[in-house]
Amino acid sequence: MNTPPATIEATAPRPGRNHLVSGAMLVAMAATVAVFVLHSSAFRTAYWTLANLVHLRPRWPLSGDWLTGIDPVTGPIVALVALVGLWSTWPLSRLLEDRWLPDADRLTCWALAMIITTSAFLASVQILAFARLFGWTPGMPIPAISAIFLLVLWLSGRLLARRQPAVACPPVRRKGRWLPSGTRLPLAFVLSAHGICLLMALTAPPIGGGDALRYHLPLVVKWMRADALIMLPEFWQYALPSNGEVIIWWFLRGGLESVAGVALFPAGLLAAATTWGLVRHMQGSRFAASTAVIAVLASEVVADQMCKSFIDLFGTAFLGAGILALMIGSEPGRVPGQKRLLALLGGLALGISCGSKPVFWLLALLATVILGVLRARRADDRRGLRTLAPLFLAGLAACSAFWFVRASVEAGNPLYPLRLSVAGHQVLPGVNPESLIDRPSLRDQLASPPDLARLPGRIGLAILNVDGYESDFAPLSVAIILAGILAVGLSSAARRQALARPNRAVIAGLALTMLAALVLVLQFRTRYGMIYHLLALCWASLAIAHLHRRRPRITAAILAAATGTACICMLAGPLDALLYRLHTGDMSRAAFYRIPSTIDTLPAGSRIVSLATNARALSYPLYGRGLRNDVIDSLTAGSMFPDLRPSLAGLKQAGVEYVHLRAPFPEGWDTARHLELIYDDERDAGRPRRTLPSRIYRVPRYTHAAGPG
Repeated sequence: MNTPPATIEATAPRPGRNHLVSGAMLVAMAATVAVFVLHSSAFRTAYWTLANLVHLRPRWPLSGDWLTGIDPVTGPIVALVALVGLWSTWPLSRLLEDRWLPDADRLTCWALAMIITTSAFLASVQILAFARLFGWTPGMPIPAISAIFLLVLWLSGRLLARRQPAVACPPVRRKGRWLPSGTRLPLAFVLSAHGICLLMALTAPPIGGGDALRYHLPLVVKWMRADALIMLPEFWQYALPSNGEVIIWWFLRGGLESVAGVALFPAGLLAAATTWGLVRHMQGSRFAASTAVIAVLASEVVADQMCKSFIDLFGTAFLGAGILALMIGSEPGRVPGQKRLLALLGGLALGISCGSKPVFWLLALLATVILGVLRARRADDRRGLRTLAPLFLAGLAACSAFWFVRASVEAGNPLYPLRLSVAGHQVLPGVNPESLIDRPSLRDQLASPPDLARLPGRIGLAILNVDGYESDFAPLSVAIILAGILAVGLSSAARRQALARPNRAVIAGLALTMLAALVLVLQFRTRYGMIYHLLALCWASLAIAHLHRRRPRITAAILAAATGTACICMLAGPLDALLYRLHTGDMSRAAFYRIPSTIDTLPAGSRIVSLATNARALSYPLYGRGLRNDVIDSLTAGSMFPDLRPSLAGLKQAGVEYVHLRAPFPEGWDTARHLELIYDDERDAGRPRRTLPSRIYRVPRYTHAAGPG
């Protein structure tokens, strides 16, 4: 029987290799970093950040209210369960390494253990969500979810400890240092930068982001008010699968608003650990794996989403973890017990990803097809697939079935919000898939000759994953991918040997497939192509490791410089926001969101609506400190008042008590003269300079309503 391939250190290169390859790679890496420095807006922000730091005169003591709103009963339970879940990944990873996968290292096993922990939590929540959906329970109490989660976690540990496969090979003791020379300084840079970002995020409310403040976080508040994972089919944004929002909901239920802002931070660590595992199971060296990890953590879009309530990184990390589990399970020589465990873990990870966003339905399907074909070709016992397929499907359904059942019950379409039409006739109700991406289709973008002429350049930028749309990737990752492409294209040795080692052809095929999906279906949207980015880094890091063996000092210097550049990009925005708040001496929630502090002093339960034209980012902040207000979010406001100029009767009919306006104010809105102006910060001499002028009106309760709504 063949033994599972052990991850080994790459051998030294043979003399006489083509020096043109290494020279071209070095030039490409250095030039890419230089161009990124000149192009990146983060460096302009960094300049002003340093200028603010020089002239900083903070007012002490600082007044922060980020602890306000913690529930004294559920808050400690929520925090304790989260800590237990994070801690449990380490003993689970030890069990996996010692008893099930002796040829895998601890970081790879930690990524697999993260699948177990997260799926146990999500399944626990969705068990009660099912009961709430069908009216079997009146709510979703925190103690019940906690008890189910801890029970499932304990059972998982017991099964891993008591049942183990007859592993055909002894544990592999890998040689070499854990952190190879040349990667220690870059890794110190990027970990320090993430530590600073994490500390700053923990001292503020959820940072959110455009879509997060518009509908992700308001959806979580709606869940809290209904005590159920409800959906609102009239707005597709409130009807998406929401595994990522469930984790944010958990912390907001306990009043831990600041922790909720970084609830998805571990997803970035999982993406990095998954990248490590993929490289090592491609027989890449520790240097190659470390370089890929650093590039992932230094990516601007990854760093941005680790401290914000975005879902893309969360879904991508578990999609990558599922690919890792299925790829390891398909390696020749795996015994049946290992195959069954890895098939289940792969299904759980892909289920978490599919339950996060419809985009991952396509990406997970592509990955499953490719890895399924690989498994069928490598299988020494084809009949074993009859056992593995049900395990995979069970894992897939464990963390995603609720969303499809809920959509069937509430909207009559298990795939809602996707609309299904056959021959022009609607079979299942929903929304045009192109509107979910919110960008013109590729066909529309290529309708004119100039657009067609720009297509090769756009594809080239997509290959490097630099589009300028919702965060680029860092100079380090771009340089690595470009250098890796040059190495594969120019080196005859690479062409002959690169795909020969186990799993390298698999990663290359997956990367090309995900790139095709990014270009043809996902329309070049950078954050949707993060899985391509991770897979491309896995492949390209092998070429960088080869370059490091030939020219270690120059390569290490470029990596350190590129990582330092990436860290400046990563820290510029958060530091600038922090220094601004230090200048004002106000660390309150209102100052963080740059809204009037009056929002936090309204009577509890006040119904407020924002009629500003830029209300997109104002839905969640208007809930106020402790989420005490009743907010008509921007999506609902646009539906109720299409022109954002409602009459007094319309406001009263909607139960609105307060109206918030933000510059530019609507012109010709006669209703304003019937309202009571209670705040106008244009008259406030102390208004911070970065805050747009705001007005707050009180709707009189007993004034005669004039005109229809």
